[in-house]
Amino acid sequence: MSESKKPNHRLKYVKIKKFNDEGLDIFAIANVKNGKALNRREFIKAGGALIAALGLSQTLGGCSGGGSGSGSDHIQFQYETNITGERRYHPSHASLVYSTAFSPDGSRIVSGSADDTIKIWDATTGSLLLTRIANSGYITSIAFSPDGSRIVSGSGDKTIKVWNATTGNLLRILTGHTDVVMSVAFSPDGSVIVSGSLDNSVKVWNATTGNLLLTITGHTAVVMSVAFSPDGSRIVSGSLDGTLKIWNATTGSLLLTLTGSSASVAFSPDGSRIVSGSGDDTIKIFDATTGSLLLTLSGHTDVVYSVAYSHDASRIVSGSQDNTIMVWNATNGSLLLTLTGDMGDVRTVAFSPDGSKIVSGGFMLFEGWDGNVVIWDAVSGASLYAMVDPSLSGDTVNTSDINSGSTAGLLGLFCTCDTVCTCNTVTVCTCDSQICTCHSV
Repeated sequence: MSESKKPNHRLKYVKIKKFNDEGLDIFAIANVKNGKALNRREFIKAGGALIAALGLSQTLGGCSGGGSGSGSDHIQFQYETNITGERRYHPSHASLVYSTAFSPDGSRIVSGSADDTIKIWDATTGSLLLTRIANSGYITSIAFSPDGSRIVSGSGDKTIKVWNATTGNLLRILTGHTDVVMSVAFSPDGSVIVSGSLDNSVKVWNATTGNLLLTITGHTAVVMSVAFSPDGSRIVSGSLDGTLKIWNATTGSLLLTLTGSSASVAFSPDGSRIVSGSGDDTIKIFDATTGSLLLTLSGHTDVVYSVAYSHDASRIVSGSQDNTIMVWNATNGSLLLTLTGDMGDVRTVAFSPDGSKIVSGGFMLFEGWDGNVVIWDAVSGASLYAMVDPSLSGDTVNTSDINSGSTAGLLGLFCTCDTVCTCNTVTVCTCDSQICTCHSV
């Protein structure tokens, strides 16, 4: 089945080309009446479905997905048709997704959002398994324990919470930070939790009792990211003070200071390297023993919020405020894939344990600031599906504006190429020559 659709000219907004101070092309959403680009507040007020029906490409067109080195230029989202003929699009979260993680066996994904919820998803089907309201303001960081039985979350209320990963029950609350907790991680054996905070400190906790074991100071600005080495002996912390620091995980003593402001840090699986994403648009790889800079990866055009190694250490994935995900050769730093689609800031990325998939989190560009969790093929770069919470409803677009002939209550997928098209009872929809093709199951 193949479907295409003309742009919806009744809508009030179009995608336009602008130029920033450096003369570089950027994109914006503009009001048709006066041609002026919307500011952030106007964009939110405009509503996502208005922009969704344009496919974000009414004036520029193009569907550049497919081919070597590039991922899909679309993301698949689910819709539901109600009895009045409206199609309502379901986001993953009601607000920006800050953090995502695969379970150690790859069967589940956990996501934390500014909507104050933690959600657990089936990583194969994308179905929602569990939602927990954290009563924390917003969830900044989230991680599974190594055995997959627990989840730790850091939040805007200055606390760290430990959850049962099966039932969602809250097990304990760790208090001690004096400002927002920006990053949390379990030690490789699951016995210890490390956290970094807006209060510039790193803290180490007993994961079973919740007792505070260490408070590590030395950074002079917010600690954005923390991680354990694979053997659990070291902790790396990345800060906006322009440094990464490596600490003895038992004593808290400083082992190394590396130069580089960092929004995200991770050890390589063998512990020999550290990768960091930074505010200067680059990714840096350091020798974890000597602290020497080994590689600088350039390609992003804005803050790199998240970086992660594949479990075989062959690749690095990065997510950026420039609305892209990039996959790199971890040995020589060459760019392997660039994943794009209808997404805003990419705040979080991670490989599945087998390296075949990537999960990303951020917000849905065409849905205002609703949050998305998207699964990607880590080899081809194709978007596989977006996680959907059926209880959350985005804006509506009348069926006749997009695609006719659907039955009430039907769930399906849509993808955006030059325009929006929809597929009923399908597994995948792809873009080819600006035409959406629906592949039946």
